[in-house]
Amino acid sequence: MGYGVATFASLFRSPNVELSLSVDGRDEPPCSILGLAVGNGDLTGGGMSLTPGAETDDGLLDLLVIHGMSLARRLRSFPKIYTGAHITASGFTYRRIKECSVRGSAGVAVAADGEFSGVLPCTVSIIERAILVSAPPLRRGEGL
Repeated sequence: MGYGVATFASLFRSPNVELSLSVDGRDEPPCSILGLAVGNGDLTGGGMSLTPGAETDDGLLDLLVIHGMSLARRLRSFPKIYTGAHITASGFTYRRIKECSVRGSAGVAVAADGEFSGVLPCTVSIIERAILVSAPPLRRGEGL
């Protein structure tokens, strides 16, 4: 519940900021952005579905851009982030990518998994098959 409360509170104090994105090596025009999320799974803090449909094993990241919006529109959109309905609403852009670089004003914070990790600029990319999982062999009669 803490994530939801913190997210709701941030709707009142977070400014729209001018950011420049480069997605999969292509520069995009600068735009006003309220927030940006890159996910490799569909759920995030407190059950929010910021990147619904993101799959941990598809070799892609899911990019959500929350475009600049008024306070009234932020409040109307907030409940949609729990159901995933926001990705088809105006004011949001959603797509699958391999890499995203973000540039913007000095001091714009970057968080990873809810923890402050620095300030812009930032690049996020996927490294396919980077985790090796090993397990002991199954014994006769055992199954998954």
